Amino acid sequence: MPALRAYQPIAHEGTPKHSNSFRDASTSPRADAVVVLGAKVLAQTAADLLRVPDRFASAVAEHQAMVRAGTVPGRQGWTIATNRHG
Repeated sequence: MPALRAYQPIAHEGTPKHSNSFRDASTSPRADAVVVLGAKVLAQTAADLLRVPDRFASAVAEHQAMVRAGTVPGRQGWTIATNRHG
């Protein structure tokens, strides 16, 4: 399935994660803007899949093939449901 994994900085480069500085940055206007940007990109991806049915079917088929091939991280215990999206 299409996925979003975009990293947008909310703190200055070099700010240690799990630090007071990073905590403070997480409540900043910049952090709010990054969350909104991520939500927009995710929503646009979903809208694109809904607008173009063949693209959705292709994404589902690609994901299922990756599950069968074992190339999806964390796939242990997954099963493929048939006719779920049809």
